[in-house]
Amino acid sequence: MASNIEDMGDHKKVMGEHAHRDRYEYVKTWIISRLKSQGFNIHTNYPILGEGRVSHIFDIVAEFTPIPGSLIRIGFILIKDNIDLDIAEKYIAWKSELPLDKIVIIALGSVDSEAFELAKRYSIDIVRPIEDLNIDKSIWNREKFYDEYHIEPVVGLEQALKIFSKKTNKTSILRRSRSRITHYALVFVPLIVLDIHIAEKDIVREEVSVVEGKLVFDGLEGYAVVKEGFSIGLDEILGRFSDFSTEAITVLKKISEEGTVTITDIEEGLGISKEKLHAILGRLSNKSLLDIFGDMVEVRYSILSKFIDPLTIARVKNALIHHGSPTESKGRIVLPLRTCITRFVDLVEALNGKVENIYIVYYPFYVAIKSENGEKTSKLLILDGIALEEKNSFYKIFSNLDILEKIKEKGLIP
Repeated sequence: MASNIEDMGDHKKVMGEHAHRDRYEYVKTWIISRLKSQGFNIHTNYPILGEGRVSHIFDIVAEFTPIPGSLIRIGFILIKDNIDLDIAEKYIAWKSELPLDKIVIIALGSVDSEAFELAKRYSIDIVRPIEDLNIDKSIWNREKFYDEYHIEPVVGLEQALKIFSKKTNKTSILRRSRSRITHYALVFVPLIVLDIHIAEKDIVREEVSVVEGKLVFDGLEGYAVVKEGFSIGLDEILGRFSDFSTEAITVLKKISEEGTVTITDIEEGLGISKEKLHAILGRLSNKSLLDIFGDMVEVRYSILSKFIDPLTIARVKNALIHHGSPTESKGRIVLPLRTCITRFVDLVEALNGKVENIYIVYYPFYVAIKSENGEKTSKLLILDGIALEEKNSFYKIFSNLDILEKIKEKGLIP
């Protein structure tokens, strides 16, 4: 079969918050990689208790034990906004009350010279990615750090409206339908695809096998994207994977390292209370990441088989795949990426795995707003733009008020 990926060349990039988020992800991953290579133990999005048991969140906390009995802790904060005196004073106050040896601020924006000098006076480093970390300027000037693709739907807006109209105009023997389509649009949803390798441990056979796979999540809420019918769906039962707590990641990593471990050993090894640990294990089990047998816990690797690559669906349906993000126009809406990709990387690493590649796929849906009962109520109709199947599992995403308003503003009126 001939490739259906169309090479679009250097597509136009979008400036603004998306670029800041990509730089944040890139720099954070870069720092973590360097710290790990130096032997540091890494925690991400890590809370540290200060005076009055107030929790302060650090993007990265790096710990190192140079000799037995000693511990060095460094807290890293990545700041997208410009750093002024107020920000410098805030972290000076943090340093005075937190059990950290060093605070390092990574400046993704500009730095006021007075703020720089004040922070330095209190032994707080302000580090600039290009000047101090020697990150290649050509890489830094990119607006996006991941490959992007978008899939064109197999039918146009007019044909989609006809499909919606057929569903809306159905009549029953008892009463005639009083509903109508008020707005409709082609909406592209970002899906995050991670190519991964995971080392599966078989404790009984004392074997380790490296398995290749893909994890796929929607880029708005962080739900798992799984095979549903002849296309994709969201697995609501597993819940969101974007809201993992740092403690849950730490627990999962502990279990993956051991293969099989007792709850008692986890409790003693991590110093987590029994009640909190049972709650964490329950959530991990509900996401099909663990099996619990009494006091024994082990990782469940079968979850890897649930995910489906949207590009595979597109190729099977012979849909056209473009390199780059889609463009917007009247009736054609592109939803921005909202979830933090770093959290999914943390999940893979906690499963004793490694991320080989990350890319974003903008998947097409036709969405219509149907009014009922004389405009008093509205209902969403969601149609997969490739398989032309109704997709009620995506209702959680499209029922967001901001998205509904965008469909009304930028969508078409029949």
